[in-house]
Amino acid sequence: MGNIFYFDWEVRLMEWLQSFENPVVTTIATFFSMFGEELFLIAIVGFLYWCWDKEKAKPISLTLLFSLSICVQIKGLIIRRRPYMDNATVKCIRPAHKDGDIMSVSVQGYSCPSAHSALSSTTFGSIAYWFRKRLFLIIAFVLPICIGFSRIYFGVHYPTDVIGGWLVGVLSVLLISWLYNKLTDKKWIFLLITAITLTGIFYCRDSEYFTLLGLTLGFNLGYMFEQKFVNFKNTRSVLKCTSRVMGGVIVFFVLSFVLKLPFSTEFLEAMSWSAFVVRILRYTIIAFVIIGVYPKVFDKCKFI
Repeated sequence: MGNIFYFDWEVRLMEWLQSFENPVVTTIATFFSMFGEELFLIAIVGFLYWCWDKEKAKPISLTLLFSLSICVQIKGLIIRRRPYMDNATVKCIRPAHKDGDIMSVSVQGYSCPSAHSALSSTTFGSIAYWFRKRLFLIIAFVLPICIGFSRIYFGVHYPTDVIGGWLVGVLSVLLISWLYNKLTDKKWIFLLITAITLTGIFYCRDSEYFTLLGLTLGFNLGYMFEQKFVNFKNTRSVLKCTSRVMGGVIVFFVLSFVLKLPFSTEFLEAMSWSAFVVRILRYTIIAFVIIGVYPKVFDKCKFI
């Protein structure tokens, strides 16, 4: 299942990088790869939103959602298999998903573009753009490169997957920042991103897409709700920042657990439209609560 296509130089480069395989190199690659994980990047945006500067966090998070949407939908169109699946000389040093069969496309997902490369260049690039600090600009350049090479070293992405991811990230930053500065009424950006994400419903049939769709709807509704009914204030207090982020993480995991309770594991993992609808609703509620409702607690508790 999936398409097989690559350039010979890509396989040669992967073989050369993996010739340096040892525990130290793998640890270093794992360290850099961590900075491209979705949960890590969402935690950074959460900190910026709940604590540091919610007005700048909004375009950053919108850019992240847009980039993720483009990434997931391109994967659904290209359906490129992982490099190690079709090249005996390429090892799978660290699979995209640790649990499950590494040769299963349904478990490991498709290869192009690299989400780690796209989301890291999107997030750090957006932070560099909106905060205009030289340090952030250096990070936005160096970290995505290191993350991209770590994915090639692990054998889970071809070099062109990584290059494609970088391009998605850079173009997402340029487009969304331009729109955000251009449009006075920001709701049009929310509607645009939602509309673009919805197009994937015609051909994407994996849980990742429907999770993204739910998050996009929930984030957009949550932002509008917060602006109209909450309007919380940011803080520079270390205690309050820590409490807000930890509280947000707890709310996320509690909601994720509670919203699964009415359904069996078999139903939630099924590739049926009813399961997809439930997934969309679950993640819409989760995103809406942590973006729009959870900040209402900040004024009620002095520690937050």
